[in-house]
Amino acid sequence: MKKQLKPSFYNDFKCVADKCEIICCENWNIFIDKKTYKKYMNLKGDIKKDIKQNIKINKEHESTWDYALVKLNNEKRCSLLNEQGLCRIHAELGEDMLSHTCKVYPRQNVKVGDIYEYNLSISCPEVAKKALLGKEKFSFILEEDYISKKEEIEMGYVNLDEYCANLLWEVRKFSIEIIQMRDIELWKRIVLLGLFCKEVDENLSDVNKFIDEIEKYRFMTSNEDILNSLNNIKINNDKKLNLLTQFVRSRINFVVNNDVFIEVCNDLDSALGFGEEKSEEKIIENYTNIENGIYKKFLVDNSHILENYLVNTIYREFILFYAEKSFYNRFVKVIIQYSIARFLLMGQLATKKESFNNNDIIKVFYSYSRVIEHNPVFIDNLIAGLKQKGYDELNYMSILIRE
Repeated sequence: MKKQLKPSFYNDFKCVADKCEIICCENWNIFIDKKTYKKYMNLKGDIKKDIKQNIKINKEHESTWDYALVKLNNEKRCSLLNEQGLCRIHAELGEDMLSHTCKVYPRQNVKVGDIYEYNLSISCPEVAKKALLGKEKFSFILEEDYISKKEEIEMGYVNLDEYCANLLWEVRKFSIEIIQMRDIELWKRIVLLGLFCKEVDENLSDVNKFIDEIEKYRFMTSNEDILNSLNNIKINNDKKLNLLTQFVRSRINFVVNNDVFIEVCNDLDSALGFGEEKSEEKIIENYTNIENGIYKKFLVDNSHILENYLVNTIYREFILFYAEKSFYNRFVKVIIQYSIARFLLMGQLATKKESFNNNDIIKVFYSYSRVIEHNPVFIDNLIAGLKQKGYDELNYMSILIRE
């Protein structure tokens, strides 16, 4: 029996196959691991010929997991799909013949210490619906169950000693607790989380101080004077818009093959007035009106969507704190992703107006996840650029967060 941690909706997820609004295997690299590639080369019959024609060695592979690539057709889709848009390999050869990438997506499972952690990527629209739209607080299940040897082999692994594993558990647990304190405005919860992560980093090796920090911040979240003092953080929409626009532009400047994401970005440009070559002052005014108007109205009944996104992202991102011995650096990564997603969502709200619905929300998050969250190099380079200018400090992060 193994300890397993997973979002409460994890076991309910089922691929809807050809009923899905998108095809999983389009608009991005589809890697084939070396072991599976060799299996394909030993096949016989017509399907081997098709596979051989449509899979090539990845000359830039960094491990056995990205040894080969599937060629995309003119529609930027996997060239091994049938007329219904379903995988021929799965249909004709069975699940065991799928590559690691195709077999596990959209699952993101990793062993952390002695706990097997399960997650699902919101780059899948069905996952995004289950993860984000529910008004109940995003919750998790911790249980003990059997894990097959095969499943264990296919999992990622984060090697943490007992102290670091316990540290991750407590910090992440309390971080999620902060984000789900719904009687506090969401932006204030995020600022408190940033302050907490900053202080935890200063006491990583002192377990007693670390426990004190949790109790201190639990008190702060219930102290009206402290919460009201956060209102002294000035709104700087000029700087905020400048940073957010740089973030989105820097991704668009690379090759983006996702038509939905491009449409979302074009809607944002239209809402702000970039396409009409408005003055900088007018664009800032448009942004301010959107944030203070339709966006704040949206938050009244829908702030749980952004809250759920934050919880899901914290769950995934905080695992890697050990690489830099920093929870604050993971916080920065979470907030950059949150800020871009929120920015794109505002564009949809302003463009669609009365016709805006849950489909538009899901469109933003799944397309954003496919293009940005699945490109860790882009995010890491973005953060490296911010660090060079000192923009990763909490005072600058607060500019992105403050509403």
